[in-house]
Amino acid sequence: MKSTLGTGFVVSKEYKGSIMEFKPINERICTPRIRARLFNITLICVHAPTEETEEEVKDRFYEELENVYDGAAGHDVKIILGDMNAKIGREKMYKPVIGQESIHMESNNNGERLKDFAVNRNMIVSSTYFPHKRIHKMTWGSPDGITFNQIHHVLMDRRHGSDVKDIRSCRGADCDSDHFMVRVKYKQKIANIRKAKGVRQKKYRVEELKKDEGVAKQHCKEIQIEIGKKGIEENTDGNIVEEKWQNCKEIIIKSTDKILTRDIKPKKDWFDEDCKRYIEVRNKFLQRPTRASHQEYQEKRRMAKKRRRESKRKWEQEKLEEIEDLAKRQEIRQLYQKTGQLKKGFQPRTSMCKNKKIVGRRGRNPKKIDGAH
Repeated sequence: MKSTLGTGFVVSKEYKGSIMEFKPINERICTPRIRARLFNITLICVHAPTEETEEEVKDRFYEELENVYDGAAGHDVKIILGDMNAKIGREKMYKPVIGQESIHMESNNNGERLKDFAVNRNMIVSSTYFPHKRIHKMTWGSPDGITFNQIHHVLMDRRHGSDVKDIRSCRGADCDSDHFMVRVKYKQKIANIRKAKGVRQKKYRVEELKKDEGVAKQHCKEIQIEIGKKGIEENTDGNIVEEKWQNCKEIIIKSTDKILTRDIKPKKDWFDEDCKRYIEVRNKFLQRPTRASHQEYQEKRRMAKKRRRESKRKWEQEKLEEIEDLAKRQEIRQLYQKTGQLKKGFQPRTSMCKNKKIVGRRGRNPKKIDGAH
């Protein structure tokens, strides 16, 4: 089966609002722009051609990379990261650009191209600057289980090179791939609005006030009793309006917490212990990279994917049944809450039309729109 190229980013929902724009250039390059506190950041994710690829393909790739880099905002921090398929050596003449911490002694053709690009754009290869154990520098493992290379790299503008605190590979991360995840520590903070730590908004059973008159009467009675006690204990002659309001506010909140506080149940996710067990069984076959174990690994991988799909479909079906039940009981507020939780993060696809007639006002002036499917 022919492999498919592609690049992309997974963004945490708390940083989603900081994404200013995203440009998918082609199957090998994409770039988002992030709003930050001091300088905006332009990330360029790349997947370079392999060493055996024709020279013309490599030339076109680096020409496109240069155009993307030059087209970024001038004051942005520009970071290039991804699978460069490049072995960086320890040539002394390039030490200011590449450092001396690569696992390779000599650069291959892709490594030479990458170094030339860094020199021409006044960048440094930060991924070969930090001293680590050899196993924390490897980024790709050959199927023979013996050969390991450092071919994923991170390039930074020299001006902001000291912003990178550390770069290393994380062999323990489960990526279901022979490539290892590379972690980058960058000290500039992304500007976003965060909630205060430890502060959790309380949820009240407001719908109980409408459905059950006994709960509403109990709530009102509790407030009246507390206000009566407060009025007896305090001397009303010396109180001002603000103090009285604060006393009433505290009483209402206290009574509401006592009667209408909702029990917060832990969220049930579709990824359960059974899915985790299937993945652990699948990963055991990665430790013995032989032809026979590779076939077993493919089989276990299919089983793990099938189990995850079944678990997710079952979880979605339970959520849909819960929403239908709320709709039947006419609990509109909870219905919208559950529907919003289920749709959260969903992005509708853009659908185009072809040679479709659109009628204007009052059925006049028909127009045509030519587009693509």
